[in-house]
Amino acid sequence: ELIPVEHAPLDPLGGGDAWMAGFVSSALEADISTKISPLGKAEGTADLSECLRLACRRGDLMAALSQNFYGDLTGVTAAQLRELEQSYSGKLAMLSPQTPSAQAGAQRMAPMGAQAKAGDAPPEASQLAASPSSAAVEAALGSARIVPIVSFDDPDHAVPVCRALHESGFPAVEVVLRTPASEQALSRVCAALPSLLVGAGTVLSVA
Repeated sequence: ELIPVEHAPLDPLGGGDAWMAGFVSSALEADISTKISPLGKAEGTADLSECLRLACRRGDLMAALSQNFYGDLTGVTAAQLRELEQSYSGKLAMLSPQTPSAQAGAQRMAPMGAQAKAGDAPPEASQLAASPSSAAVEAALGSARIVPIVSFDDPDHAVPVCRALHESGFPAVEVVLRTPASEQALSRVCAALPSLLVGAGTVLSVA
């Protein structure tokens, strides 16, 4: 019997990916491939059912945790997830943004010391107004077809890497804000390569 996980998502993004990540991690830990019997044979079905139940449960918990803070990535660690599994083993799980694992995950995902907290309000619509060049940006992205996504631990690597991508025929790149060096890397690329369309990814807070 599956026991529900109840939560009120702060953000609709990332739940499906997080659920699958939780399911797959549990299935791999249980070596689920050894529990699958040849077609038409019944042996091992009880073990398989238990593996699937635990995998679904972990998927439910992972999805709930990932949607307790804004952004389409999760900062929840394996240790935090297992701790939560133990806390709610065999009983209804009711999660909120104040759940310690969700708060810890939000802190781990905060970029550049701007600590994004579980429960922070999303930016208002007026702050997300399209720029006058949005049509040109959309046209450029449409013609690009592929947009490389790059992350930098060292800002000194940003311009050489992005220049190489640009010279290879890519008109646009996305610099993800996942490291302490990311904002400096983004600034350097924009300044050094004005003909390259540069986007910022994993934006979790308002500048």
